[in-house]
Amino acid sequence: KFKCPYCGFEFSLLYARTFACQGCSEALRSCPKVRCQKCDTEFFINETPRINTKEQQKFMADHICDVVEDYRNRHGFVGNR
Repeated sequence: KFKCPYCGFEFSLLYARTFACQGCSEALRSCPKVRCQKCDTEFFINETPRINTKEQQKFMADHICDVVEDYRNRHGFVGNR
């Protein structure tokens, strides 16, 4: 789980990509940022306590990109908004 450093809202990265990043072309390009759906603030993945290095940040960004892309492919979504 991620916690927004600005408003304290807790959410998963998948939740953020599904709702807050919906329609953003960077969401499917290993974006290193997370957007809080509650306060709409964007912050880097490595600003969270458990992600300490750029390598960990890249791994998380790549992983969630693959998850979202797989979901879109399975359900017939084409392209970005």
